[in-house]
Amino acid sequence: FRYKCEGRSAGSIPGEHSTDINRTFPSIQILNYFGKVKIRITLVTKNEPYRPHPHQLVGKDCENGYYEAEFGPERRVLSFQNLGIQCVKKRELKESIISRIAKKINPFNVSEEQLLTVEEYDLNVVRLCFQAFLSDEHGNCTQPISPVISNPIYDNRAPNSAELRICRVNKNCGTAKGGDEIFLLCDKVQKGDWKLKYHVYYKH
Repeated sequence: FRYKCEGRSAGSIPGEHSTDINRTFPSIQILNYFGKVKIRITLVTKNEPYRPHPHQLVGKDCENGYYEAEFGPERRVLSFQNLGIQCVKKRELKESIISRIAKKINPFNVSEEQLLTVEEYDLNVVRLCFQAFLSDEHGNCTQPISPVISNPIYDNRAPNSAELRICRVNKNCGTAKGGDEIFLLCDKVQKGDWKLKYHVYYKH
């Protein structure tokens, strides 16, 4: 999640099971079809009804905030390695949604009235929406199939949505008598009532 004014790349969205050693990216496969296909990827909201999200997809083959490209029949699994998320500011929400309406980017056909209720958009989480358009009798990719969505993608910089990460711990063992002080340092912790639970796992 990067703002345009930050002047740097939004980076690539990793796959759900991506690691530092084995990097993966969002991928899809169309079953029981062998032919040319057009893929459109847009951002939608986390909750139903899935509305087009005001944030934009950026990267290769992205324009006007969404991705679109055609693929030949030789590609069975389609992987998308250069997709990033560019954030819009709160004051730009309505303008961004109006742009989606004008471009007819509304994969779940949500009413325009609901789309323009800008107070309901969560700017810290999105989903990817994949739409496939199959080839018709004239060879044009015009026949849509039902869209599918990804799991939620959270902005790791947002305190309310980011998963807590332990940055540092002063010790990982203690005496059987107990009473040892352990310091855990976490990032992005907000003020509030916090509870810390420890779990002990036994190997049988």
